Amino acid sequence: MYAFNMMHRGNIRVAILVAVLAVLVSDGFAGHTYKPCRRICKREELRRKCKNICALQQGYTCGGGCWKRCLGDAGVPPKFALEPCMQKCTRSAGSTSPTEKCIPIDIAVIGGGIGGAYAAWKLKESKQSIHLFEYSNRIGGRVYSRKLPGIDYRLAEMGAMRFFPAVETREGTRGHVFVTNAIESLKLETMDFQDYSGDFKSNIQNNTFHLRGMHMKYIDLGSSRVPYNLYHDEIGKSSIQLRRKIYEASVPNSDSGDKKLDKDGIELFKQRYDRIWRKYGGSIEAIEYVSDVLGFDVSEENAASNVPVGPSEKPYDEIRVKTLRNGMSALPLTMIKQFEENNSERHKVHMNHKLIRIEKQGENELLTFQKTTTSNYITSDTKEQATICAKRVILALHRDALMEIDWQPLKNQKFIDSRLNAVYGQDALKMYLGYEEPWWEKLGFTTGRAVSTLPVRQMIYKGKGKPTSYTSKDVNSKSMMLVYSPYPHASFWDDSLLDSHLLATPLATNMLASEYNISETILAEAHNQIAEVHQLRPEDLAKPYTGVMHYWKQGGPRGSAFYSWKGGADWENISKQMIKPIEDENVHIVGSCYSTHQHWIEGALTSVEELLNMHYNQQNDTWIENKRVDRRRRGVYSREYENIPRWT
Repeated sequence: MYAFNMMHRGNIRVAILVAVLAVLVSDGFAGHTYKPCRRICKREELRRKCKNICALQQGYTCGGGCWKRCLGDAGVPPKFALEPCMQKCTRSAGSTSPTEKCIPIDIAVIGGGIGGAYAAWKLKESKQSIHLFEYSNRIGGRVYSRKLPGIDYRLAEMGAMRFFPAVETREGTRGHVFVTNAIESLKLETMDFQDYSGDFKSNIQNNTFHLRGMHMKYIDLGSSRVPYNLYHDEIGKSSIQLRRKIYEASVPNSDSGDKKLDKDGIELFKQRYDRIWRKYGGSIEAIEYVSDVLGFDVSEENAASNVPVGPSEKPYDEIRVKTLRNGMSALPLTMIKQFEENNSERHKVHMNHKLIRIEKQGENELLTFQKTTTSNYITSDTKEQATICAKRVILALHRDALMEIDWQPLKNQKFIDSRLNAVYGQDALKMYLGYEEPWWEKLGFTTGRAVSTLPVRQMIYKGKGKPTSYTSKDVNSKSMMLVYSPYPHASFWDDSLLDSHLLATPLATNMLASEYNISETILAEAHNQIAEVHQLRPEDLAKPYTGVMHYWKQGGPRGSAFYSWKGGADWENISKQMIKPIEDENVHIVGSCYSTHQHWIEGALTSVEELLNMHYNQQNDTWIENKRVDRRRRGVYSREYENIPRWT
């Protein structure tokens, strides 16, 4: 009838194409029936043209984006030609139609990382039905703990590995407030990230810094010995003093913590950090020196998040942090356990479900999942799909995962450019090597780290376990070292550049299998570089008896290690907007990726708190709109905690 009405209006071409497409959906795929459309037309040419396109979205022949692409090729606006037929289509027998009314769950949380786990845990008391979907068989995402054989006193943290405990001061609560509160509520045991016993500051003074081939000590940093061609007024300054110097030179009032405008009246967020550095008198050599000493490249990051440096800020190596005794993975795992136990009838966790499509369906969202399978740490797609309807969706995903979803807002280039691509991924390698004893202690290094401009970058000492009240002495001397190589050096360790991929990489003897394997080539190169940094010949350095690594990279199974705001991104506003990016859809984005504290798990928890504070009434267990954010609950970040190097 719609086709005849259109012909009556004179739009003959559109009417014919509607009829053609109706036949395509009528018998283009075996097992599908579209009776209302079947009798209109039987043209074969366009059906053959579109069949291969639609094969990419099997099971969504009528409702999928493939038909819209076919209509676009034919020059027909989808809203005129496609929708009338879609309204009468059904899916194959035994499955739910995209346009058929389904009974929705209340909340779908997508992603079982720390952001998704925290969102589910915070909502565990809700009487609403809440389902969490994780693409692999592992909860935690970039919070990922592994155990090395023979080492029981701490775990190898492949992802997030430390946090700042919140402390009360006269100025307010400082540190990672939400992480600390969650750990205390879950009754998880904490421990020092490293050995801070004795005079920790004195213990690290002789640690090695291997910069541009020259060996020096931590105590030598900021002296004229550093191998950089600095300006005269930069010589003899530490990395923090150099950063503070640029801060004082670039903003009108550094004493008040100014971070909005530079002295030219240009907003800081519109500029990269290295541009500010050069603009206000810093040498290229000095910013390279700062990045090399930190072990992280900060030059490309947003100036507004890097320029402020407090006058009393502590050096990177002297800051003390905490970790969890049973591994940082205990945080999301315990959250999910309590979430499920609180209401097993309403609250569900679905592993091996990857979200591939979001479609608006009246007041609800229709979600399509590709079911996956995980074997030997590798997750891959199966041919099976599943669909659910949800009243509200929480996407606890990073940028790369979001970009893979077929969702209409993600096809808007302006939204992609101004929102999704406001951040860039920073890849990182983490390699833990287990040794029979802490060989570095014989060289005088007991804690802290060694730093090099070689691709190993940071070597963090994890010495043997300490005696407890139950033991009179150490049970063994087994120890581990963390090789932490962030962007841009991480790609040096990518074996896929040698035409090998993931578990196809031959595993070195006694190393542990993972998503990425320590091959004999990688192990030999790491061994040689560690030896060079510590001024040893490779044959004089003890070889590890075990090890495990993970390479967090863009395009990999879990994306980059962390994400940073680009220069030009109004990050304080974008972080709020991403909580509910589309006004007329109840879809929210949370996680550290678009938070104001990107490089810590505190960022993920902060974004969830922002979501619940703006859109959820906990007392009434109802979702609301346009609620004023009460920021008093968020705590205060001191300069010590806010302006530290970007690590997790």
